[in-house]
Amino acid sequence: MTGRPTVMVLGAGRPIVGSVKALKESGFRCIVVDDLPRPFAFDVADLGVACAIDDVDGLEQILDQVGGVDGAVATNEAGVSSIAALAARGRIRGGAQATAARLASKLRQRQEINSRCPAWEVPFRLVESVQDVIAAGSALGWPVILKPDVSGGGSRGVSLVQTPDDAENALAFARDAAAGSAVLAERALDGPQFSAEVLVAEGRTQVVAIGRKRKSRAPYRVDLAVIYPGLEGDLAAAAERMLTDVVQAVGLTDSAAHVEFALTADGPRPIEVGGRVGGGFTSMLAAHASGCDPFVQAARLACGLRVQWPDPTASSKGAVYGFLTYPPGQAVGHLIPSHIVDDPRVLDAFLFLPADGVVKPLQWTSQRIGMMAVTGDTAADALAYFDTVSRGLTVKYADGQARGPLTDNAE
Repeated sequence: MTGRPTVMVLGAGRPIVGSVKALKESGFRCIVVDDLPRPFAFDVADLGVACAIDDVDGLEQILDQVGGVDGAVATNEAGVSSIAALAARGRIRGGAQATAARLASKLRQRQEINSRCPAWEVPFRLVESVQDVIAAGSALGWPVILKPDVSGGGSRGVSLVQTPDDAENALAFARDAAAGSAVLAERALDGPQFSAEVLVAEGRTQVVAIGRKRKSRAPYRVDLAVIYPGLEGDLAAAAERMLTDVVQAVGLTDSAAHVEFALTADGPRPIEVGGRVGGGFTSMLAAHASGCDPFVQAARLACGLRVQWPDPTASSKGAVYGFLTYPPGQAVGHLIPSHIVDDPRVLDAFLFLPADGVVKPLQWTSQRIGMMAVTGDTAADALAYFDTVSRGLTVKYADGQARGPLTDNAE
């Protein structure tokens, strides 16, 4: 390969702008593709092209128009599947379609992990009726988590079922998001939850960063913050053993992985695996915390370049990926003060009102209406700073009131 490697980025949302900038600073030529009404990342790309990221034929036409690319990276599961389909056509490097299909299915993931990694097994049952949910709760032990096999991500349809009385509403919530796919009832995992950025290449699996999650109150299971570093010492070592096993179990090679897991009383247990880097600000904050940008490394892998592995002697730094939720109501505007925009500890912050302005009660991730990336010397320092600074981001409602983000909706 001579000159700048060209990478196609599938996804152009506002949170990915920093990662596209990082790719360009690392020497990549970036072609960004998406069909969003406002593709923010086009503004910083070498070339932006309007096309749905799940339109494989359209993506192939783009490859013809630009003379091919050296590799492609995705920002969500739909993009992972498209890259695998293009790889199957011989157009780009990429993982197998069978692996992409496994990653898109919570059921198939769970089956593979439970079969290949019994030490990290999470018991589950398929449910079709309220009676099935109640039977699963009796067999697995209450509470249980209900979730769709295929839902498009974002915690859609996922809820905690505490008692048999909650089964009917939880099943309806899961079915609404399942698009005709199966619904799983899993034993609810006790303990805090985490997400990890992992690189798999050159016969090696390396955890880049682990963040501890702040979750919304039950029954819905929405991330409100991810705090870095989330684990250290012996607990981190135990999690890394589990992470190595499960990414291999689902068949990932030469890839980034984003793994969600819980640290239970019996040790770490996997929740879900993605064949890509975590979305939004994840890469930017993982890079700050660890010194290694997983999105840049995923692009290097996609383009056939050697990975630049994290420095094991580097000290970790604090960072927070915070999500902002607001009281339900009719919103008409928002304000981010200039002192927050200019704050060197705030890597990025923005609010995005729904198209109709209606702020709804929080049930899944797309109902969050703000994001902020904050740094600090330690995890505690970064979290305290996020909690303080985020209060300055306000939403104006139709009744004339300006309201700050909710602060009492976390576990």
